[in-house]
Parts: sequence; C-alpha cells; structure tokens
Amino acid sequence: MSFVVEIQPEILPQTDNSVGIDLGIKTFATVGMLHAKSVHGTKVDAPKPLKKRIKKLRKLSKSLSGKTKGSKRYEKATG
Repeated sequence: MSFVVEIQPEILPQTDNSVGIDLGIKTFATVGMLHAKSVHGTKVDAPKPLKKRIKKLRKLSKSLSGKTKGSKRYEKATG
C-alpha cells in the first residue's frame, strides 16, 4: 500500500535566526540556537533503550578486545 500527499509549501519570512544540531556519542544531540546575536544551547539525552544498548555494546567490546579473532574464546564471546 502506498499513498501520496500533495501540499503547497509555506513560504516563511527570512530571519537572522539559525539552528545547529550536533549528534554525539555521550550526549544524544546538542541543539544550539542563534537568535538576535545570543546563543542558547540545549542538550538532549539519549532515549533509555539506546543508553542500554550502548552500555551492552561497550561491555561486549571490552570483552572482545583481549581475544584473538578466530580463537575459541573469541567465538564463545560472540556466541
């Protein structure tokens, strides 16, 4: 199933405002807004499921770092 929606674009007035978005590892995203020569920043924490997966990935990565690829210990760790 598919569908198409046609809309008319809304033309907005030009301003001097800017927005910057930085996707990171420690902080999920940092959003910076420049408005009338003042900068406002906001940090967005990662969603809980993502934090949990990153923690698990970090643990598995540490576990594999001391093992030789192709060895029995490596195969057992990668399961």
